[in-house]
Amino acid sequence: MTFTVTWKPSAVEALATLWLDSDCREKVSTAADEIDRLLRERPLGVGEPSLLSSRILVCLPLFVVYDVEPDDRRVTVLMVTMIPGDDRL
Repeated sequence: MTFTVTWKPSAVEALATLWLDSDCREKVSTAADEIDRLLRERPLGVGEPSLLSSRILVCLPLFVVYDVEPDDRRVTVLMVTMIPGDDRL
């Protein structure tokens, strides 16, 4: 059974800005797609616990913070950023 993944509007805006400002848009797009897939399939099996109930997931070159509501099978991406100094871009 899959989870429904939604991104807070501020996270969507941040992702759009990261993509627009990036010299490697394809990598940003690929990472965002992979994040969606992983969070749809097994949000508690990927990433690491963070403060309170949030979790973090790195999918180079992106880093996301997300919440999981297992009973409702919902995931909310709270924020996204580019990993600073990632020279693999």
